Amino acid sequence: MFAALARQLGGRKLHPAIQHGDFVPWNIKVSPAGAWTVLDWERGELAGLPGWDWFHYLIQNGILVGHLPAPVLIQHVETLLDSPPFKQYAALAGIQGCERELVLAYLLHIVEVIKPSEGLAATAELLKALSTRWRPS
Repeated sequence: MFAALARQLGGRKLHPAIQHGDFVPWNIKVSPAGAWTVLDWERGELAGLPGWDWFHYLIQNGILVGHLPAPVLIQHVETLLDSPPFKQYAALAGIQGCERELVLAYLLHIVEVIKPSEGLAATAELLKALSTRWRPS
């Protein structure tokens, strides 16, 4: 799958994004005055991959907190990719047309590189289900 994704994404020029790397609700604190602070930046990148924080927030929260099955997570991912805010973001970040490949690359990175102590099996199951559905070639 990595080779197929590398072929599809290799020639793309993407606008780099500040990437938190572990952007999830439990790493966001809101003060009583409404000031937001994002914590836990050890996986952060100044020139990271666009979209990955969106995917991480949605998917990891769904797996670790919601305990959602793969079919429900797939629907959540599809809803995100079809949403006007994400479409606007995709246009600005230069990722229109390769959003699904970036989701698969994100999931592959989590499964094969990060290998989290929690949620690994569910993430691998989602990767398998989406790669079958979207068939990178």
